[in-house]
Amino acid sequence: LQQGITSLRNSYPQANSELPDNAPKSLPTSEAAPTGFLSYVSHQNQKVLNIKGQECYEAALRPCDFLLFEYRLLLTTFPQFPENMMKFLLLKERGNSMRVHKSLTSRGWPKRLSAESSLTDSTNEHFTTDYYWGKLEDSYYDYLQGTGTFFTAMEPPRKYCLCYKTPKGDIIKRDTKSPVVEKAVMELLSLKATKTQPPISPESLVP
Repeated sequence: LQQGITSLRNSYPQANSELPDNAPKSLPTSEAAPTGFLSYVSHQNQKVLNIKGQECYEAALRPCDFLLFEYRLLLTTFPQFPENMMKFLLLKERGNSMRVHKSLTSRGWPKRLSAESSLTDSTNEHFTTDYYWGKLEDSYYDYLQGTGTFFTAMEPPRKYCLCYKTPKGDIIKRDTKSPVVEKAVMELLSLKATKTQPPISPESLVP
């Protein structure tokens, strides 16, 4: 992950400069999410049990909602700054919207409003949680090699899930409210980190 972050451009564009050639051209789009109270997803010879949680996480604000809010607030604050490039900068700063704001201000980009009080001056948990792997891929299940091994991920449209292996060898996938697993849940399910992790791009970590 760190290599992916540092591979982004090391400096921001000035107000009168051209965008870098490797800037993202568009934002990711959501796809239809699986439906049904209880469903099985086949992954090679392993069945993944998908359990819908009793709590309605979709009704509550999630960490990705706050990150998306700050992204849109930056766009409103700097209306002349290219929209696609704003996400590029937010990725580079690992979700620290205040650093993006300060950098654009110092480089002369005009502001429409003052938004400092609503921005976050810290790295976002999507970038600091080692076991959060971003957009869920079928290949991620191969990394659950022992009892209690787990990871969290995101399914469209911006829904978090917890995936782990049981003592019987089953793989469970269930809804969760954030990339971070609560300590009580970790202890209850005897969760532990995987020995290896898949290669993860910074773009896959954000909604």
